[in-house]
Amino acid sequence: MIRGGGRRGNAKWGAGGYTEANPEGRAMTETATDLDWDTLPETVRDFLTAAAGGTVVKRAGMPVGRWVPIKPPPTDDGEWTSAKNQRRCDLIDRDIDGTVTPEELQELDGLTHQLRRYVDRVAPLRLEPLRKLHQELLDKAAAAAQKGEPA
Repeated sequence: MIRGGGRRGNAKWGAGGYTEANPEGRAMTETATDLDWDTLPETVRDFLTAAAGGTVVKRAGMPVGRWVPIKPPPTDDGEWTSAKNQRRCDLIDRDIDGTVTPEELQELDGLTHQLRRYVDRVAPLRLEPLRKLHQELLDKAAAAAQKGEPA
């Protein structure tokens, strides 16, 4: 996916900090849009591929956007530390405030991925009892429907 603009609709879009105004003096308020690579015109894909190292887009010499490719999440399967947790909380606060940078968004995504992997490893969800209960309820509803009773 390609992420453009701000994040979760709460940040303003711009280079270096989501708060810069465009050349006409209007604040940019475009929010994030996920685009499917396969549906983009070939010229757009070529441009984005050529700019894969990160590119600032300017209009009349003023930065109006930044293309930063999303890095794959880190494979750190170590312990979830209080330092990682504090950094993730700080980045979430910056994201909510609209002051987070694209690089910090990538760091936040990586930390969130690490947290989910850690939780899945140390406290996996036991879904089998839920599946069993679901099947029992489906069987009960089917039996009631055959008898003409409400479920």
